[in-house]
Amino acid sequence: MSQPSNINAHLMADEASFGDSTVTTFDERPQIVGPVVPSGLTQEIIPLALAKQYANQGHWGALGPYGGSFEITSYLAGHGSTCAGAITANAQETMLSRAIGGLNVAQVGTTLSGSTSASEWALTAGTQVDGAVGFLGVLGDGDGEGQAFATDNPATFTSLIEVDAIPAAAAVQRAASNIYPIETSANDTIVSTRHEFMSGRQKYNAWGCFPTGVSITGINAGELPQATTTYGTSYWAAESASTFPTATSMDTDIPAPVAAGSFHMSAVGTATRTLHTVRDVSIDIGVNVIPLFGPGMANARQIITGARRVGVSAQISFTIDAEAAGTDTLGAIFTGSTWQQIMYTCSTEDGSALAFWFPRCRADGPRPVQFDDGGITRMRITMMAHSTLDTSSALTHASFIIAQS
Repeated sequence: MSQPSNINAHLMADEASFGDSTVTTFDERPQIVGPVVPSGLTQEIIPLALAKQYANQGHWGALGPYGGSFEITSYLAGHGSTCAGAITANAQETMLSRAIGGLNVAQVGTTLSGSTSASEWALTAGTQVDGAVGFLGVLGDGDGEGQAFATDNPATFTSLIEVDAIPAAAAVQRAASNIYPIETSANDTIVSTRHEFMSGRQKYNAWGCFPTGVSITGINAGELPQATTTYGTSYWAAESASTFPTATSMDTDIPAPVAAGSFHMSAVGTATRTLHTVRDVSIDIGVNVIPLFGPGMANARQIITGARRVGVSAQISFTIDAEAAGTDTLGAIFTGSTWQQIMYTCSTEDGSALAFWFPRCRADGPRPVQFDDGGITRMRITMMAHSTLDTSSALTHASFIIAQS
């Protein structure tokens, strides 16, 4: 009897040893979008070029190696709970960090005891992390407005960019999970994972899984932000021992649409709040992971023995309305050589806030030229993210940060 394909479950776990198919426990069930389809898991029959006496004489081929890929999509739903104090990483944040490289949840939210300027304020307690992105205040408070900031000096406290106005005492400074690439050779280490795909019919386990790509979508006004991670796999097998439906619970965080945020862009080192009305924002993240092939695995026809991350890159593209003749903000950035910093706050509410921080980026791609965008004159630019000059920690050195609060 047929069953609908949209009734299924997905579980996963970190591996202690790459591709170890003797371990069949799965302790995480991240919140995902739609069904996870295992149809990308592959094993082919390799034709044999044997001699034959007759035109259509046949020979059975050789059973080929295991491989394939699959995708997991999740909402960038913020942290899912209040960030006014200490936080711990949730399953979605951990999963995304496995692809990009780094995860920091050391910040502890607190309140302000006073302020010196729109980029410097005093804190009553909490734990601050150099280079980390957090969120300040609530929408409508006239200063922090719930927008994202980037920590410059945890001791004083100072931000690399200003908020709207000098923050009021007792305003809440919220912590955030910070997901970021590691800019040194330490980033080549990948935490492999194993995955379980369950349905009312077939069930599959996959081992030695490693991220090969990340796609960010839904980051324009009114949209729900999503991240899709693509995985390669070393070995997989059908199974029937697990129980479906599973008793393992899944996070049920509600994402916020992109609204009431802000887009700040200024020269690196200039904290002055400089906001732009942007449209058609796209963020492209390149995850360059190389599978390693060789002998020594436990299963016949299992040929991938590991994987190494050789680079993670990012670029952000956006459109603004064309300015009056004589003013060309994007053109000046393109033809100049001044590095830019960009903070894109997508949403602001505690528990569902999201921001992207690019602390040092340069113009890339074609020069911005006015074009017709649905009857409106507009201009578009692409900015490539690069590591900063501050090598004091992996976080301060990162080329971009995805922050959820």
